[in-house]
Amino acid sequence: MNSVLQYAAMILGAIAVVVTLSFATSTIVHYRVAKEAAGRKAAQDTTDDIHHAPLVGFTVAQAHWQMREHVRCRRESCERKAMAFHILVEAGRIVPVADISDSAPHSPRPGE
Repeated sequence: MNSVLQYAAMILGAIAVVVTLSFATSTIVHYRVAKEAAGRKAAQDTTDDIHHAPLVGFTVAQAHWQMREHVRCRRESCERKAMAFHILVEAGRIVPVADISDSAPHSPRPGE
């Protein structure tokens, strides 16, 4: 009878350990998920801010820098890239694709 009680106590102790560990693990996972979500939200807020156009236009040098910084952005969705592109077009540093295709006829490449 004594050995049965000891065995039952061991089983209950093991169950208590498993329950405690699973609770601790779920709490840690919940904390980490919440922390990551807060980090993504903060990053999104920061990201949105860096894509708004400034109140004052860029210099040509600043426009070049902005184009490099926003290389992965699309002009349609990034105000900074759109403003930088416009300034570089006005300065003659960029020729939009539509202007290139409307200009001189196709000149053959070497070897054509």
